[in-house]
Amino acid sequence: SDPLYNTRERNTTYDLDTQRTWQLGELTKLIAGFDADHEIYNSLLAHSTKASEKYSRNIWGAFVQAEHMHDDRNKTIIGARETWTTGANEDYSNFSASGSFLHKMDKENNWYASIAQSFIMTTFAQMYGSSNQAIPARDLKPQKGVNYEIGWKQNHGGHTWRAAIFHMDIDDNISAKWNTSKDLYTYTNEDFRNTGIELSCDIKGSKAFSYNYGITWQNPESKLGGNPSNARNGQWASSFG
Repeated sequence: SDPLYNTRERNTTYDLDTQRTWQLGELTKLIAGFDADHEIYNSLLAHSTKASEKYSRNIWGAFVQAEHMHDDRNKTIIGARETWTTGANEDYSNFSASGSFLHKMDKENNWYASIAQSFIMTTFAQMYGSSNQAIPARDLKPQKGVNYEIGWKQNHGGHTWRAAIFHMDIDDNISAKWNTSKDLYTYTNEDFRNTGIELSCDIKGSKAFSYNYGITWQNPESKLGGNPSNARNGQWASSFG
C-alpha cells in the first residue's frame, strides 16, 4: 500500500422527524409520523484523491402504527412504513410491515410473537468511501428481510428475564468481504439467514449502575455465489466457520 496514502472527505446530514399519537377510544392507539434526511458526501482533494466528487440524496419515510388492547391481557400491534429516496443515482422504494401479539400471563410474565419486515439503506461510506484497505461498491443494493420471533419475558424485582426463538431471512445482506491476498475488503450483497435461541437478563442495580448478561446459540448462513465454477455455488454455508 501507499505509505503516503491520504484522503479527505466531508459528510453532512440534515434530519427532520415528526410524529403524532391519537387515542381512538379506550382500547386503540394510533401513531403516525414522517421523517426526512438530506445526506451529502463530498470527497476533497488530497494526496490519494485525484479529483473531488460530490453526491447527495434525500431519504423519505412515512409510517403508521396501531395498538389495540383486546382485554387486560392481550394486545396486538400492527405497523407499516414506506421508505423512498430521491437524488442523483438514487431511486429506491420499499414498503415494509410488522405485526406482533403480546399476552400477559400474570403480573410478572408475558409472552409475545412478532413478524417484521426490515429494510436497510446503503451508506455513502459503503458506496463511495475510500481508504487504502477498502474498495467502494457503487452498485451496492439496500438489504431487505423478514424477521420472526417468539419469546417470553419476566419482570421480577430489578431483573428482566427474556428467552426467545428467532429466525431471519435477508435478501442482499450488506456484507464486508476481506481479501487476504490483496489485504483489502469490499462491500458485497449476499443472501443471509439465521436461526437461534437467546436467553438474557437485565439487572437494574443500585444508584446509577445496571448490568446485563446473556447467551445465544445461532446458525448464521450465507448463500455462496459469484463463482459459477464453484460446485457449491448457490448453496448455504456457515458464515462464521
